[in-house]
Amino acid sequence: MRKKMSMRELYPFMKSEFDSGRPFRMVVNGTSMLPLIRGGRDTVVLKECSGRLQKYDIPLYIRSDGSFVLHRVVGVRDGAYIMCGDNQVDKEYGVLPEQVKALMYAVVRDGKYYELSGVRYRLYCLAVCALRPLRRAYSVLKNKATQGLGT
Repeated sequence: MRKKMSMRELYPFMKSEFDSGRPFRMVVNGTSMLPLIRGGRDTVVLKECSGRLQKYDIPLYIRSDGSFVLHRVVGVRDGAYIMCGDNQVDKEYGVLPEQVKALMYAVVRDGKYYELSGVRYRLYCLAVCALRPLRRAYSVLKNKATQGLGT
């Protein structure tokens, strides 16, 4: 049985699991990490984050407004992370290591467990990041076309 809880309510349970050396599983909402994570359907598997993140890692972090976000590391600058969802075009700069609360290392989709490792996953990461400029151009063109139609 699934119960909807805010991340603020859920975080103490997550922390308790990490303190006991166990991973934490949860279903996330949103579309920012499509196609890797289908919001409301797929389960992400998180572990406590220790050490520096690497490019392509997917941490759970807290923004300055208190919201929890699960996005991919696309770069590091001046000791802070640059993040972006796989289904987004705008990067988020300045995420500090102390904002990171967990690290995603697997996803469960339709009952199948997939670890975020291996050659296929690495190729997926490279493709998603390489195609981001094309998604931006598509988004701009789509917006211009929509405005031209008067909608």
